[in-house]
Amino acid sequence: MRLILIVILMLVGSMLHAEENKSKTCENLKNSAYQIMLERQSGTKLLDLLENLLKPLDHDTENALNNYYTNNFFTHVSGLAYEIPIYTKESEKQKAATEFGLRIERICIKDNTA
Repeated sequence: MRLILIVILMLVGSMLHAEENKSKTCENLKNSAYQIMLERQSGTKLLDLLENLLKPLDHDTENALNNYYTNNFFTHVSGLAYEIPIYTKESEKQKAATEFGLRIERICIKDNTA
């Protein structure tokens, strides 16, 4: 689980750079949402997931604003993921993660069908 969370943090960190185009940012958000849903489908408790995802704001004043937005993203997307039931079949879990990632990507690109 730690490796997945490190990958997610790296993806979200890269999305916060202003130079990155919107398409790449939305792709990163999709991948992060996919990983969050996989954690949900594996039975990880919400508070445990958030404890591993959220960055402390008190000691990192240089990155406080980026950390704030990253934490806000993780909190919101995790909340949405935990509204989805845990499925029993591996194929259903993968489908849920894929669909959830695509949903977040559509929201990112402001697709009204999201």
